[in-house]
Amino acid sequence: EWISQTNHYRNELFAKDHPLISTKKLEVLRNFPPKKWAELYANQKENNSKTTKFVYIGSLSLTNTYLREFCQWIIGQNGRASFDIFSFNLHDEVVDFLNELASKYIRIHSDGIEYSQIPNILSSFDVGVVLYKAYSKNVIYCVSNKFYEYKTCGLDIWYSKDMIAIENLEAQDGMPGILGIDFTQLKRINNYEVTKSIKRGSSIQESSEHEYRKLIDVF
Repeated sequence: EWISQTNHYRNELFAKDHPLISTKKLEVLRNFPPKKWAELYANQKENNSKTTKFVYIGSLSLTNTYLREFCQWIIGQNGRASFDIFSFNLHDEVVDFLNELASKYIRIHSDGIEYSQIPNILSSFDVGVVLYKAYSKNVIYCVSNKFYEYKTCGLDIWYSKDMIAIENLEAQDGMPGILGIDFTQLKRINNYEVTKSIKRGSSIQESSEHEYRKLIDVF
């Protein structure tokens, strides 16, 4: 009676894969964080530092993300930007790469973040990054969980412009502070004052409680 995906692109792809299933059963359930995350954002302090603080949460590989390109850009900012990585799952090659960089502007937190602690930690950053390469339809048509987590916590977002689902979400909703980046051409913004681009503000009013009410009401 109910089959859901996280956005309408994935519903359309599912419908093509399973033409015998009625499209009336297909629904969208987005991965919003709990309502209290947005309430925590309202009490957070602004960053008055001259350094723009970037953050990434999640697993990383050198093959499927633009980690190498982004780290090189961070180093080239000479202190105007910093980058913190929180991950339970880093490939050995990623750890070796980051250790070889030995940059004081790039920090690894190999203990990751417990889910409940994400809003408390993100409040000290300015921009969350989504670094995936378009290596599969799963990525191209994905609005990743971290997108909603970053935005609900009031961060700006730099995402790979390969991710069409996020690009179209930005265009449709007019969300401030969301920037599609060609991570292969970061040199073009090496001289850009990134601090002036920060809009910092949660424009997402929905929550997991609100979103999953649709499913609860059906059953």
